[in-house]
Amino acid sequence: MANWFIFLDHIPDNAMNWITVRNYGFSGAADWFVFISGYMASIVYARMTLERGFIVGATRIFKRTWQLYAAYIVLFIIYIVTIGDVATQYAAPDIIYEFNVAGLVDHPIRTVGHGLMLQSRARNLDLLQLYIALMAAFAPVLWMMLRKPGLTMIGSLALYLAARQFEWTLSSFPDGNWYFNPFCWQLLFVFGAWLALGGGAKQSRVIFKSPVPVYLGIAYLVFALAMTMAGVSRRSEPCFRHGWSTRSIPSTRPISPHVGFCTSSSWHTWWRDLYRSTGAGCNGRSSSR
Repeated sequence: MANWFIFLDHIPDNAMNWITVRNYGFSGAADWFVFISGYMASIVYARMTLERGFIVGATRIFKRTWQLYAAYIVLFIIYIVTIGDVATQYAAPDIIYEFNVAGLVDHPIRTVGHGLMLQSRARNLDLLQLYIALMAAFAPVLWMMLRKPGLTMIGSLALYLAARQFEWTLSSFPDGNWYFNPFCWQLLFVFGAWLALGGGAKQSRVIFKSPVPVYLGIAYLVFALAMTMAGVSRRSEPCFRHGWSTRSIPSTRPISPHVGFCTSSSWHTWWRDLYRSTGAGCNGRSSSR
């Protein structure tokens, strides 16, 4: 569903993209994709690592990373050839600037070379670049997660804060930086992996004995919906009496994930874990699928 929402969000003037999550909260489909990718990667490779050893688990992770990289290379080559051909045949040189492949005109060899090193700014391939980088670094993260999950999560949060404070990022060619900063977006990926391995499960049993966290979670979702809809409906005029404009609404620019997504996703996951542990579902299992 996250991939489908991403696809809809990239189609201009499309009424269907009103159903995507970016219109109703502080996070978007990219946040969901990264979080779910970390969650599923942890489920798949953690079990394999525990059953067959770290070496086997790490080789499977690197194999998956190589498959993603090979797919990226194929897509990148097709992408630049197609854009270049369309620009030539239809006398529309501006299209190469629109799709961020202008380097093909002045430095074709260097553009391709930097693209193979994941330094391209080709439009719509940036999320795949991020996914490859996150998977490439996942083996040592999983090793730490299986031994010190809390410490690993703290380290991920510290890296996120340091990247925001000191503006750590990766450069792109011919200029600029990665659209999705991997030093920031790793937080969602690691957070998903941490929750998949039961992170916070003990704390959630204590927290959710009171209905207050549930009400706070619902209130947050309603607040995010109200703020986002205010930004959509009043994009060019003040939202509030005190002169606030839509620029005061928390940004969903994908340089780094919105921390609010962590709040809502952790609330949902911890509530699910509590639901299962208390046997509220049929035969002690969650009835949701």
